[in-house]
Amino acid sequence: MTLTAHVPASANPSAPQPANPSPFYTLGARLMDLGTALQNERSTINDLVRLAGACGMDLRIKVVECSEVRHENAQRKNVARHDQG
Repeated sequence: MTLTAHVPASANPSAPQPANPSPFYTLGARLMDLGTALQNERSTINDLVRLAGACGMDLRIKVVECSEVRHENAQRKNVARHDQG
């Protein structure tokens, strides 16, 4: 599967940036870029991994079949019931 994406360099490029941005300002801008890309259906996995990496995160995505997801959810529910009593 191949997807194409346009990932913005900044969530709001017209907003003025401070001359010496603090590390928190820079991280916030990167998180906003990641959030924008997550909401963009045309973003690729590579785009998301790169943007998450710029925020210091290790993004891991697992693709599974729908039946496997249902099976994992059922197993979690069974474990939760067992833990409760």
